[in-house]
Amino acid sequence: MNVVILSGRVGQPLTRKGNVGEFTLATTEREKDEKGNYVNVPEWHTIKVFGEQYCNAAEEYFTKGACLNIQGRIKTERWTKDGQAHSMTKIYMHSWEFAPSTGRKGEEEA
Repeated sequence: MNVVILSGRVGQPLTRKGNVGEFTLATTEREKDEKGNYVNVPEWHTIKVFGEQYCNAAEEYFTKGACLNIQGRIKTERWTKDGQAHSMTKIYMHSWEFAPSTGRKGEEEA
């Protein structure tokens, strides 16, 4: 089963081509740095949106910094350019909801 659930903050707002769009979502993990201090480490995800209804909602509500829960599937897109093979892993969104803010925005932002 290919299911992914992410909770994070919108980075780049939706860019759209017809009824397909993409935006970025930052998730964070707390890790110890080399000095033993806890720091927030961001992980950036490219989220792909399909359909007019989802694209319209994303354009209106997915503003930079908005807290979202995303559910979808992982998909690796592959292409060749100038004879060189390329790939990029994206999340194909199936559903979303606003996530509650913890009030610690600085800790969650990437």
